[in-house]
Amino acid sequence: MKHILYVILSIAMLVSCNGKDAELDQGTLAANAAKLYYQDLISGKTEHFLEGVNMPDRIPEDYKKQMLSNYKQFMDKQKEAHKGVDSITISNTQLSEKDSTASVFLVLHFADSTSEQVIVPMLKKKGIWYMR
Repeated sequence: MKHILYVILSIAMLVSCNGKDAELDQGTLAANAAKLYYQDLISGKTEHFLEGVNMPDRIPEDYKKQMLSNYKQFMDKQKEAHKGVDSITISNTQLSEKDSTASVFLVLHFADSTSEQVIVPMLKKKGIWYMR
């Protein structure tokens, strides 16, 4: 729950930096949320990353441990194959306001100077953007 508040506060700061009257569109909000979730993943905050996934509030502890282990394995493979992820940029966002979903295109920039684009499907639920 702390992570969700972090995302909301971070987005609020972005809005305030753009001026009092500026309003970010939902596509921008979805993209920034996806980027923050992935930044948590690359910094080893797998529990925060998991909090960004649209799941029921309660999941079995064994399933949670398996998910966290999978995230760690993914990052270990990125370190082995590309010396890790250095940074993340937002490439594009496709928003569907009709069903409160978005596809966020993130670019993972690796330490070995390569990059890879990933598509992060997002869902807005109770005013917060989550990964699907």
